[in-house]
Amino acid sequence: MKISVVMPVYNGEKYLKEAIDSVLSQTFTDYEFIIIDDCSTDGTSELIKIYKDSRIRCIRNETNLGVALSLNRGLDEARGEYIARMDADDISLPDRFAKQIAIMDGDRDIAVCGCDIIEFTDDGHEERKFFEYDCDKIKIGLLFNSALAHPTVMIRKAVLDDNRLRYDPEYEKAEDFELWTRIAAKYKLFVISEPLLRYRIHSLQVSNKHNEKQRTVCRRIRLNSLNALIGSAAEKYISVFDAYCNGEINSESEYSELIECFKLMIARNKSYNSNKLKSELYLIKNSIALNNGYNVSVQDITDLLTLMRIKASRMKNRIVKERNKWNKLG
Repeated sequence: MKISVVMPVYNGEKYLKEAIDSVLSQTFTDYEFIIIDDCSTDGTSELIKIYKDSRIRCIRNETNLGVALSLNRGLDEARGEYIARMDADDISLPDRFAKQIAIMDGDRDIAVCGCDIIEFTDDGHEERKFFEYDCDKIKIGLLFNSALAHPTVMIRKAVLDDNRLRYDPEYEKAEDFELWTRIAAKYKLFVISEPLLRYRIHSLQVSNKHNEKQRTVCRRIRLNSLNALIGSAAEKYISVFDAYCNGEINSESEYSELIECFKLMIARNKSYNSNKLKSELYLIKNSIALNNGYNVSVQDITDLLTLMRIKASRMKNRIVKERNKWNKLG
């Protein structure tokens, strides 16, 4: 079996049918569909029972375990070469699995493959969200935030099993972010520059209901990553580093402290592509300075605009290249 689709659900009756139908409508069909019902109290269980597709395996938790432990149960049950994540309120586009399989089969060094998404709301608003696709920059991006949309990912199961990797419930509400940081320490992560999943924005989703807890957990993940990069100095800089990640650099003194942190990150770096780390931190530094009116030289402005133009051009070229590739395939 090629793919095990793993989808946890808790009281997700409202959007569940659309999510299930989108998986069953995939053009790639060699998969099992593991749905973990986390002790739902609404009509979730009854809705799942309506489906008679033999690929669906429904597992019901006797008690509510939460997302991380439910996902781990699904991973332990999975028999596929790849794990395809899915959430019970999103919609996978028909070619999602086929296109991710093509990437994963074509490069055995890639452990996780995500894609761009289309964010949408029930009132009709839609917006494409772009993710970094360069493997080195994805790893750098994980210093700050999760660089992948969790329900888009396809994971090489052997990487999880060989390294005894599972979601850590201690990081519930950002368990994916934490797992990516551990995988990225040894393997490549990749993003297809094409939206292959419609990501629903609504008031009931985890990221909206548990925002404060999620912020606390993300701070811990950033501290772990910063500590691995700059050692004990991470404790000194984590507050300002976390403030930047949450868009909360509000004074020139905070900005100066963040720049001190960046300089130390560059000086002690042994884990990231050196030139790309310098480039990303330089881009952040000058963007903050310009947005807040802090002291910045004409040369810094020129360099920043050049980097931004290069980044935009690379993204445009990547999208065109990906589109042409898929058109040729079919």
